[in-house]
Amino acid sequence: MASSSGPAIARALANDPPILVADEPTGNLDSRTAEAVFEMFEHLIEEHKTIVMVTHDNDLAKRVTRALHVHDGEIVDDIVHRPRGGARPGHAEAALPPLPENFTDPEPEVEG
Repeated sequence: MASSSGPAIARALANDPPILVADEPTGNLDSRTAEAVFEMFEHLIEEHKTIVMVTHDNDLAKRVTRALHVHDGEIVDDIVHRPRGGARPGHAEAALPPLPENFTDPEPEVEG
């Protein structure tokens, strides 16, 4: 792994947290190392960990279970790419929680 990514991930996992927050975890990595990090995240998910990942990498975002697209601080889209359990054998089925009741799709911008 890249010099700063490996120790940072190791520290984050040291106490066996149920949730891991990753802000652009593959942003400064070569493609092979980025793939290794993402595969590690997939393994953690199989062990019932939750990964909250922020990324600008659309290809990476397509590989997650659920993606929330944020624009100007507002959730503008909620996409389920594959239901939990649907793609991996032995993975427990679990319903994804819905968005809050007060969630509304933003009004489309109208150009004048």
